[in-house]
Amino acid sequence: MSQNLCNKKYLYLYASQRDAFNKILQYASKNGLPEGLKDQMLAHTQLKFKTAELQQEEVLQDLPKAIRAGIAQHLFHNVVEKTNLFKGVSDDFISQMVKLLFFFSQQ
Repeated sequence: MSQNLCNKKYLYLYASQRDAFNKILQYASKNGLPEGLKDQMLAHTQLKFKTAELQQEEVLQDLPKAIRAGIAQHLFHNVVEKTNLFKGVSDDFISQMVKLLFFFSQQ
């Protein structure tokens, strides 16, 4: 149940992880670091993000559904709002879509 919300949070955080990986790749390239060292840096960063994801799941699983729904609104309202499919629709409609997405993720 809360795992679905965590999976969506993971997608939201994917951009942060991708940015971190790109910074590592740029740094390694700029400084001529060997592949092995670059791979260690990437593995460490990946582990850090996976650990953060697990901690979020533990926090969310004990919360009531209403609170998790509020968290989903906070985290995903802007994401849904920025998609091309929903550009120009009312704020209320966006909120309803997030509620529906949250509801179906709990099934």
